[in-house]
Amino acid sequence: MKKILESISLKLRFTKIEVKTLIFVFCVFIFGLIVNYGKLKIIEKPKRNFSYSFHDSLFKAIENKKSAESESSKKKEKRVDSKAELSDFSNKKLVSKKERISNFEEFSININEATEKVLTKLPGIGPKTAAKIVALRQQKNGFNSLKDLLDVKGIGTKKLNKIKKYLYLEK
Repeated sequence: MKKILESISLKLRFTKIEVKTLIFVFCVFIFGLIVNYGKLKIIEKPKRNFSYSFHDSLFKAIENKKSAESESSKKKEKRVDSKAELSDFSNKKLVSKKERISNFEEFSININEATEKVLTKLPGIGPKTAAKIVALRQQKNGFNSLKDLLDVKGIGTKKLNKIKKYLYLEK
């Protein structure tokens, strides 16, 4: 056997290990052919007739349930969204900034006498800022200058420049 391997390796110019590997692969290939064509039945597979229809019906039922839940949640979301949309179109929100300020002319609000309600109509002044303005005015016993408004938290130079054309001082 050694002489045969040596002669094959010399003729093919392969090493002995390479020749042994080729012989092993060839033998496995032949064995696979024999098993595949059924001449040698080592493992017989039992034939099963399996119906997937029961499992398919379960999946369909689960899928229908999920789609029904998602549709009901979408309906709930739509209800919530429609309420939010309706509340967004209230009369308070439809009044534009220009309309709020249009009834004011330049230098028409006395900062030392204006109420919170009047101050909230100024651009960029909300109820909280208006309350802070009134509180500071009471604390100082009236403003001496429009620049005193810079002491109010929430009013900077930009906001003061926007609103000062509507304000004047009178003690």
